[in-house]
Amino acid sequence: MATQRTVLILAAALAAAPLGAGSASAAPAAPAAAIQVRWDWSMPTLMVDRLTFVPTEDRSDPDWAKGGSYVPGPDGIPDRPMRGLRRYRNAGSAVYGVFPRSRRFAVRLDASASTGSGSLHCRWAIADGGAPTRAAGPCRRTLTVRLPEGRHRVMLTVSDGTGASRTAASHITVKNVLMAILGDSYGSGEGFPPFTEPSAAGGRQIDWDYPSCNRSRWSGFVRAAQAVESADPRSNVTLVDVACAGGEVDKGYIRTITSTSPPTTAEIPTGGIRYPKRRLLVNGEQLPGYEQPQIDQVRAITRGAPVDSVLLSIGGNDAGLTDIGIACALEDLADPNCYNEVPFYWDTVPNARPLYEVVQDNLTAVPHRYRQMAPCFGSGAGTCRTTKVVGGEIATSYTPARPVNLRKPRGLIHAVYPDVTSGTDGSGAVVPCSNTPVPESPMNQIDNSWAYEGLYIGVKGQPYTLPSTYSPPLPAPDPATIDPDADGLATLITANAQRYGWTPQRQVFMRSRGHGLCAGDQAWEYGLAQAQVLQNPANPAGALHPNDLGQEAYAVALGGTAQQVTGVPVHRWPTSLINGRG
Repeated sequence: MATQRTVLILAAALAAAPLGAGSASAAPAAPAAAIQVRWDWSMPTLMVDRLTFVPTEDRSDPDWAKGGSYVPGPDGIPDRPMRGLRRYRNAGSAVYGVFPRSRRFAVRLDASASTGSGSLHCRWAIADGGAPTRAAGPCRRTLTVRLPEGRHRVMLTVSDGTGASRTAASHITVKNVLMAILGDSYGSGEGFPPFTEPSAAGGRQIDWDYPSCNRSRWSGFVRAAQAVESADPRSNVTLVDVACAGGEVDKGYIRTITSTSPPTTAEIPTGGIRYPKRRLLVNGEQLPGYEQPQIDQVRAITRGAPVDSVLLSIGGNDAGLTDIGIACALEDLADPNCYNEVPFYWDTVPNARPLYEVVQDNLTAVPHRYRQMAPCFGSGAGTCRTTKVVGGEIATSYTPARPVNLRKPRGLIHAVYPDVTSGTDGSGAVVPCSNTPVPESPMNQIDNSWAYEGLYIGVKGQPYTLPSTYSPPLPAPDPATIDPDADGLATLITANAQRYGWTPQRQVFMRSRGHGLCAGDQAWEYGLAQAQVLQNPANPAGALHPNDLGQEAYAVALGGTAQQVTGVPVHRWPTSLINGRG
């Protein structure tokens, strides 16, 4: 975005005209009349985006092993990977920007467009609550000062070669937007790591920013922060990204397939916001140790600095999305209508119930988990509590923790998951996905109808009826009408606006209808088969996660909302001319 400059034209003919909102000037002395003061300020870019990655599948391309090459021009994605902090290594690569202990940030002062006789000299004086910050030098040079956040009065005196001078007075707003990304795989960008690195065998492999969490700078959440950075040269962004694939609010389990013949699974312990999370497999090897609770990570990295915005994706794993996907992928093909079947991995459990009842139990627990999480963002009632990792082992109980220092509750933007259940028919009408002929969706049309009604938009106590007519025919739903015991995720996340003051982001969810797993080249997520064959290298973990279209939708929606809640672009204050010779 081109920099707009505040202009003071001090020609004698305009000297008595207003130069800013509510300000005016008297006619200047003749020697200074030729001076024109033009000035502006900026803050250095901390999330740099000047290049676009161009992928290649041409094996003869010298950049094939790296996945592609870069060309000039921004693409909304930071050019360099996230970095780690030496003072806090637990989060791995998780940071863009700076965390100065002094809480002072670099501000560039620019009066190079000012004109007058001969060489111009600029003197700046900026009130920042204490002794004025001063800087001086040739006007042709940009000067850098360090200032705390907030509004500061600035006075600029421009002197020309004749000794004449003019002084302008105004304000600048110093704003470093501190943002944090927390949550699960939808926040970490698990579905879309298009960049690669050469493998030891001469091929290529996925090059995560932080492989222990499948964390990717290509995620829509990071792109949203980049959009805030790019929206205004007078502010910049510091980003902390601790989102981790498999994340839940509290202690939980993520199911994984260990064999498909016969179907067998295993439960992998997980955590996330308030509970430690075991590190992921990397290149087939289990990394040792645990990720600390994400609340504790953000607090440690930011040193308790005020956080302007949190981008959050959490609740899906708590509700059992992975269990649903695995159960239906392995059961629908042989025994349709998985929603009312006892999943095969619970067949031996006494009193095991159908999938839809288990999911309703999970959804009943989610608002309780949100309620426990709320104090960790300064909302709700009670004390923030997390379970720490001490001496390499997980503690046996939750203990008080310092919450994320969120400036305002509405700064927490909680994203509703995109709809994976629907595509469109030949007329463009939205229809539930089928799992045939290519199994992109793990569920048939009836099960996808159930998932949308119950898992997304369900309202406790408001029954919904599943459709029963499809071609080819499917077994009749049983039960056909379900009276939900719990709200769906979209309903829960929306309700948190009133409960805790958070900002629900529903745009991606609403716009994603018809762009589910069966939508072909209009899909916003990778289907089961696509995740295996349409990426090089393949990323099976990307199934049911946003592809490039889905990540871009996240970036647009979250980026726009983040700008609103953080006040970017910053306010530009009017400038006044101070009469006399300065």
